[in-house]
Amino acid sequence: SKVEWENEYSTKFTYSYADQIDVELNISFNTKNGDRNREAIEIDWSEPTVVEFQKDMTILPNAYKTSLVTDLNLFDQLKEGNYLGDVEGMTMTATEYLKDVITTHEMAVGAGNPGAFLVLRKTPSEDDYFCTFKYDYSKFTSGILLTENLLERTFTTWYGQEIKIRHNLNFTLPKYDFAEVPVYVAENENGFYSNVMGKYDPVITSNKVSAFSVDNVILTSAFNVIDSEGNVVPDLSSEGLVQEFEIETAEHAGITMTDNVISYYGKNEYVDVKGNLYIENTGGIRMKLPTSFDENGKFASYRVNRYDPIGTPVLKGTAPVIKVTDSKVYSVNMLDYIILKDYRDGGNTYDLISGGSWVVGNGSNGYAAGVDVTSVYGLHIEYSAVMDGIHASVRKFFTFDDSTGVLKFDASANLALLNVIEIPVTMTIDYTWGSKDITFNVTITK
Repeated sequence: SKVEWENEYSTKFTYSYADQIDVELNISFNTKNGDRNREAIEIDWSEPTVVEFQKDMTILPNAYKTSLVTDLNLFDQLKEGNYLGDVEGMTMTATEYLKDVITTHEMAVGAGNPGAFLVLRKTPSEDDYFCTFKYDYSKFTSGILLTENLLERTFTTWYGQEIKIRHNLNFTLPKYDFAEVPVYVAENENGFYSNVMGKYDPVITSNKVSAFSVDNVILTSAFNVIDSEGNVVPDLSSEGLVQEFEIETAEHAGITMTDNVISYYGKNEYVDVKGNLYIENTGGIRMKLPTSFDENGKFASYRVNRYDPIGTPVLKGTAPVIKVTDSKVYSVNMLDYIILKDYRDGGNTYDLISGGSWVVGNGSNGYAAGVDVTSVYGLHIEYSAVMDGIHASVRKFFTFDDSTGVLKFDASANLALLNVIEIPVTMTIDYTWGSKDITFNVTITK
């Protein structure tokens, strides 16, 4: 009979000498592994099985199977220098080593997840062993499934030989894609884009605006999902399809994406956006489909551009020049020299600075009566002047109010100015959707 490795055995003999003396002997021994092959035997079971993926798909055992004896010659591979078990004539009885097995899908959660099986079986009606598998999409509970799946079963013979049987289950995917809605998506030299729209209260064309915000960008309105023939899929859920958009730009403070809606409260000139399309089963696990948003695809560089409600400040005429001719205090208000308007896409533009001050609405100048334009747009204004180029002995005659942008020069000493003095002044406007500035020189001359 067979002797298993790594076990201890004993036997007892009785020996008679000259039919008179009986000698009893007890013998025990341990078996060792000897020179058996200790490296795993790896067997790739046939070519990959390729199946078209569907929502909640189930592949039952025996739907795809391959004989281990005729196609794989598994037993011949295992028998080479490796004893499998008892031999009854020419038939191998290796059933105890070829039990049904479950292999965890590499994206599954927890050992023994019932989503993917690799099965080694004996045909009930035939004297044959075969490989088959089961795949139940609805049993997976988390993660994103892969199109290429390695199913692997490892088992060990009674004498310690490790054997691995592997098979690849690969999926082809149904053809769905994104198509732009032309009224919301256009193309330029940078690729496809959409623009955020500003929201004015009551409307953009009103000359009595009292508030401003940004309309949220609903990206599912910018793109349709189409099938392989280019037809719009009217009901994604019936096909098990889910579309999700994400912001790909690394830094996008104040700009968020929730349920495919961008809330654009940030300074980025634009953000890169990617669309993803999935087949989702009833348990929520997904298979990602290739689309035109993928690398080198039609929409790979798609971006959403911000709406900026503030124009660019420009100098009104020429920079201020003060000619000192009298003994007095001279004053320069920066706002007297700056033109700044709002920006209303498709509507009129209105002054934000007028008469040397920030505009307050009167019901006909673009803003509701009593409304300060700085509060409408949340403007934070800073003024600065660079005095470093002025000799310290002269600097005491200058004052600058960084809250109003007013520069003053005290010439009340009744002394004639002998040198020209230039002072750079800057106004910076910071707000939710951007930052603007303007710098010019104030010249003091005789």
